[in-house]
Amino acid sequence: MPRFTYGTSTPRGRRCATTALGVAAACAITLLHPGLAAADDGERSRRALPVYYVGTYLVGESEPGDPRDRLYREFHATRVGDKPAGWVKKAVLDLLDTPADDPEYTGIWPGPVDVLKVTVRAPRGTVSIDMTGIDGPGDPVLEDEAALALQQLVYTATAAASLGGETIDKVVVKSHGEPITQLWGADADQPMSRDPFARSPIWIHTPAQGERVEGEVTVTGSALFYENQGQWSLFDRDRVEIDAGSVVGDAGGLYRPYTIELGALPVGTYTIKVYDVGGLGLPDRGPVDTKEFRVR
Repeated sequence: MPRFTYGTSTPRGRRCATTALGVAAACAITLLHPGLAAADDGERSRRALPVYYVGTYLVGESEPGDPRDRLYREFHATRVGDKPAGWVKKAVLDLLDTPADDPEYTGIWPGPVDVLKVTVRAPRGTVSIDMTGIDGPGDPVLEDEAALALQQLVYTATAAASLGGETIDKVVVKSHGEPITQLWGADADQPMSRDPFARSPIWIHTPAQGERVEGEVTVTGSALFYENQGQWSLFDRDRVEIDAGSVVGDAGGLYRPYTIELGALPVGTYTIKVYDVGGLGLPDRGPVDTKEFRVR
């Protein structure tokens, strides 16, 4: 599927350095617990804002496989004010024109798109986002991705708006003050809510992409594994598998939390891969998430 190349509109967020191979290097930020503020600086505090991107995995037995696009989440540490509307606006702007820290994630919103105004109505559980650049028929090549683009916006906006403890689970998208009814061919019935199956069946929560860790390494995440059992592999910096095993999700919820104890690792760069072979039993056919991290 075609992908929006970041940079067609003016970048407004922070970026991470990348290596010559295009792999994101470690960001010089400390990821905060979602929603917690630190280092209060006048009216602006440092917060970890949730931003959702799109990743792709393959399914099916035939080659080269059928791609499945799903949502993955990152947290971006930034300085913002103490109002939920500001959190939503910054997170959505990151979604629109800031590359993901993880090089395997991307965006599908074409530029230039901008945010005019965000209004959070906590008693109604609703966040309203007024945007520019989303009216008109759009490019027909985008129609297949428009529904997922809307979900990317809904997931990001509701997560950011809920950081203060309120439950915000509905989104109204407007174009120049008027609610939209479609986006590039996809229906946009207002208000919009999350589709629980738009997210990837597997997420790695920690360590984050490029994170530096000390001591014993614990991998955490949430997943909807086939028959509630997934697989994991640990690779060194040369992409040689040095450890592997299976993982079972804890009880409760559609997407169940899981934990992988890697223990103490020598100083170096590693990649953790969590995947699901599903009913086919094929390691390269099914949901997957990977994270590169460094032990110091």
